[in-house]
Parts: sequence; C-alpha cells; structure tokens
Amino acid sequence: MITWLTYVPRFVHDTWNDLRTDPFGPSRVPDEFGDRARYQPVDNHTPYRIEGLVMRKGPSASAPEPGWRVLYGIFRIDGEPQYAALALSPRFAIEHVWLVDHDVLSESGETVGAAYFPHGFAVLRDGSILAGFDDHYRTVRVGACGKRIWTSEARLNHAIYPVDGDRFAWGVGAEDHLQKIDLRTGRIAQDISIEDLRRANPDLTVLEMRRIDDNALGLNTRGDAGAYHPDAYHANDAEPLPPELAARFPGFRAGDLLISLRSLNLVAVVDPHTRKIKWLTNSHTLRQHDPDWEPDGTISVFDNQMGRKFSRVVNYDPRTDQYRTILNGSSMNFYSRIRGKQQLLGSGAMLVSSAEQGRVFELGRDGKVSSEILIHDPENPGKNFVFSEAIHFAPDDPLFEKVKSCPR
Repeated sequence: MITWLTYVPRFVHDTWNDLRTDPFGPSRVPDEFGDRARYQPVDNHTPYRIEGLVMRKGPSASAPEPGWRVLYGIFRIDGEPQYAALALSPRFAIEHVWLVDHDVLSESGETVGAAYFPHGFAVLRDGSILAGFDDHYRTVRVGACGKRIWTSEARLNHAIYPVDGDRFAWGVGAEDHLQKIDLRTGRIAQDISIEDLRRANPDLTVLEMRRIDDNALGLNTRGDAGAYHPDAYHANDAEPLPPELAARFPGFRAGDLLISLRSLNLVAVVDPHTRKIKWLTNSHTLRQHDPDWEPDGTISVFDNQMGRKFSRVVNYDPRTDQYRTILNGSSMNFYSRIRGKQQLLGSGAMLVSSAEQGRVFELGRDGKVSSEILIHDPENPGKNFVFSEAIHFAPDDPLFEKVKSCPR
C-alpha cells in the first residue's frame, strides 16, 4: 500500500517529525551570554512555576528605571513552554501572569505548540492584553485574570497600538494589510492594503522596487512591469501619531500612521484617510523594526542591520531628514537579525528587546547596561527562547492594582 508520505519530500517529512517531537524547537536560539554566575533567578510571587528567567545588574552608574515591566514571549511555565505575558514589579519580581494557553487559543481550532512565534502585544487600561503571533494564530484579547474575551478575524502581528481610549487598535495583518480593529469585538474596522498605497502614491517609485524585471526583449511592452518578488514589502509596524504629540510633528496630524516596510528598508508616514505618504526614508536602516514617535518630535527605529555584526537604534528628525545613532550594539553584543523592539524612557534610559538573543536589557543615562534579563530554557542548556517584547510602565500605574486583585 502506498501512503501519502511517499509523496512528501524528505525535508518536509523530517521537519514535520521535528515539530511533532519538539514543537518549540525553532523558537530557541543560542545563549550568547554563558557566564551564568553573573545572573540570578528572577523572584516569582505567582502560583505558577516559572523557570529560566534570570537577570543581572549591569555596569551603568544609573539604577534601572523605576517602574513595572511587562514581558511577552515564550517561557517555561509549570514544566512546559508556554505563551505568556509576565508583569514584573519595580523590584523585578514576577507578580502576575497572563497565560495564552490552549484554552485561550482553541476557539478557532488552533492549539499551543505549533512553534508560531508570539509577536505583537499591548496592555489595555482594564488590565486585559492583546496577544499577536507571526503566523497562523488569530489575535486574542485576554482578560486581566486570564479568560479569553475574543479572538479576532484579524491576525495582527509584530506590533499592536491601542487608540481612542482603548476603543480601537492598529497593527499589521495578513499580506501586509494595515488594519484597525474594534477592541469591543475584535472585528476589522479599517483596512489599508499595499495596493491602496501604490494607487494613492503613483509617483513614489520606491514602492515598485521589488518588481520582477522580466526583460521582454524585442517586445517593447507597456503596462506589464512584472509581478513582485516574494515578501516584497514585509510590513511590520503601523503606529498612529498620538494626539498629545501631534504638535511636535509639523506637517503631520494625529492618527497619521508611522509604518515600516522591512523589505524596502523603508520608514514612512501615511495619512490613513487619503493613503498619501507624507514622509519617508530608506537610506539608513537595514531590515528595521519598531519605528516610534518620540515626545521631542523625532522618530526612533530599531535597526536590525540584518547580516551585519551588530544591531543598533537610530533616531530621525523628519523636519530636517537628519539621523543619528543613539545605540551602537557593538559595545554590548547586541544583535537581533529579525524582530526586536526599543522603548525610549523619559529619563534618557532605553529598554531594548533583542528578540533573537532571548534578551531584554536596559541602558542607563550613561549609555551603559543597567539591567539585563535572559529567557533561558532550562530543559535545553545553552538555549534561550526567542522573545517578543518588554514594555515599561510607571511605578504607580493603576492597571497593576487591577491585575493584583485577580484570584490566586
């Protein structure tokens, strides 16, 4: 008898077997920070058994920024790899866990353990979270105490931004669509495709860079410039300009979208109503992620520098088109080939999520590391879990009183 496996190429068959035996295998990366004596386990005040999360203080003269930190990614919890968000107190102790487990994800027939990377996250003011994934899983809203509120038809990934008092959120959906979702229901409220951008900006040839040149010699053809290369754009961010910062950005309006198209090395500002691109640059970053509006009227960007030795964070002034490097990764072994987040803090500190190192670190005002967290997989020595992102919150943020009230 001939089975379907007869027709499956050997590498597909082997990959499927690997996923069945170790579904989180692709989610592990080498631990490049082997001196474990410098790191101490993070204190845990929750009923969950959380293993492998370790931290150290760095050489910075500055203490870590006071406040809470929420980490979203894969952690070994109760003996198994799990998708989760962890709330760390200002004393760096785990005080709350939002578990994004089988019960949360199973509504759409999907189960935890398929090695799809958690990627895209937000905390809402009621203590609930929005959890996204790179592929396959739907975006899900999880209540403060862990129950699913909804799963969305949208599959927002990379980054999610609540707006309008948590009534809506923007993100990047499937096939590079910029999508706004209704946070009451998870339904898509607005959708902008790359084709919409091309039609609204016919003179911006940067959007045509990834066309296939078919060189129809001798035909002198018109109107058939060819299809596009696979993953021609790879949109990975759509952050609306907050109303409270709009006055700092002349020429832009509140709600304009700061987008990143990784395959074009492009960072741009888009009017979500007209689809017109108001400003762009693709001269200085290489496969970047996470452009952010900053209170001083500049734009900061996580510059992966894919294929080079180190990543960095750069800062643009859209009024002058000048840029500068504000974090050079060479001095602290900072490199994330793909993914990654950065958050500039008001004191001059910086929180960096180096995804492909399974690492979160914070720089003090002197530019040196003030704290560092690694997400070890203790069942696989020498390996860390790929990490999504860390977000800093003020020490007196009231949302943490809401999650602390959850039953234990």
